[in-house]
Amino acid sequence: MGYLQGAILEYLRESGPRTNAAIRTAVERDYPVTHSTVNVTLRRMALQQLITKRARGVYGPVAPRFVTDCNRLIVAGVLDRLEQDYGDALIDILQQRGWRRTRGTAPTIKERS
Repeated sequence: MGYLQGAILEYLRESGPRTNAAIRTAVERDYPVTHSTVNVTLRRMALQQLITKRARGVYGPVAPRFVTDCNRLIVAGVLDRLEQDYGDALIDILQQRGWRRTRGTAPTIKERS
């Protein structure tokens, strides 16, 4: 999940259903985006069932049972981006904080004894 999708999800969870114009105005404070980019992203997110599309261009947050999955997608996207940008430095910090990584898998928290 990208930064724009994460920002949209966060905004809808905080604000409830909004029009695509209101969503664009809110997210463009942090991300310079065009109207068409927001519209395409909203349609894709609705198809992926990350958000719901309501009448006449109004989009809303998903049902609560999907929030945990959305949060996981957001965190996974952030970690992927951090790993791309910072690689070994990120892994070193996570390991210092008790995470372990097996080659080719996502970081996991060590089980506590």
